Amino acid sequence: MLAIRQVYRQFRWHIPEAKVRGMTPYESPRSVISFGVNKDVEVFFQYVPTESEIGFFCHVKTPFNIQASIDVSVNSEISYFSTRQNSSNVVYSSEVSHLGWSHFMTKTKLLKSGSGYLRNGRLEVDWFVFLRCVPNEKRFVGVNPILTMLFQAKDTMDFVFFVDEQEVFSHKCILSVVSPVFNAMFKQNFKEAKEGRICIKDFSFEIVQIALRLIYNQPVFEGLTFETAELVYKFFDKYYMTEQMEFIIDWFVSRLSVDSVWKLTVFSFNLNVPYLMDECLALLCNHWDNMATFKDFDGIPMETVKFVVRKLCTRFQILE
Repeated sequence: MLAIRQVYRQFRWHIPEAKVRGMTPYESPRSVISFGVNKDVEVFFQYVPTESEIGFFCHVKTPFNIQASIDVSVNSEISYFSTRQNSSNVVYSSEVSHLGWSHFMTKTKLLKSGSGYLRNGRLEVDWFVFLRCVPNEKRFVGVNPILTMLFQAKDTMDFVFFVDEQEVFSHKCILSVVSPVFNAMFKQNFKEAKEGRICIKDFSFEIVQIALRLIYNQPVFEGLTFETAELVYKFFDKYYMTEQMEFIIDWFVSRLSVDSVWKLTVFSFNLNVPYLMDECLALLCNHWDNMATFKDFDGIPMETVKFVVRKLCTRFQILE
């Protein structure tokens, strides 16, 4: 499973009024944010009062390095009473760390009669948490020498892709390993297995050639366009070549920027690519105020825009 690199979460933390008026330190329940298999990050919050001021802190416990950007807001839904602070990006190590503001608000301001901060017997604190994994190494490590030798051994290839009146050669054993579709085809001795060839009508010669090169772990990404990569991904998706699909997703993520985010968001939405969509949503969230000015926004289908807005405006996770 492909690991998620960016995560955005919203938390609404209710601090009992008795704790606030008693100026008693208070800690939220702990919440787990998953970045993939065995890659969970634990997050919790603290309310820390002093004689004259109150502070808020976010704590993160992580098994790997992450970059964090955190906002905290009190009573955000009433803008007049809203108090908001924003952190700069900080890299957390694997130790339990904290980020916050020891001088967020004065005690006098918080408890002043009519201030509006304490309502319904509690103080409502919203946290906006953006976390990004800081990888230690690249997932795609380069050319595999064994696969390269097989790719060059044309005389050993026993299967042909016939497309646009041209031929692309491969090995049945390799196709069986990377694709359950081809594995079933060869095991059940379909017509294509008997003839040692398959006719491809829905993809061009260029797309099939690039796809086969990637199956053999050969260089394909230099000069690759988004449009071509999308078609290669669709080829892999048709034949359930999940490992190769992840390579394409990795390539998309490595080129994710404000100029490409809407193009990749549409792609992720149309083909249901959740990991890439998470990456796009995290970037859009971090640029909420001006994301409508990014390249290609004007051509985005309305269904995609609605999906993004719903995702970014989802209800907070409530912490009592």
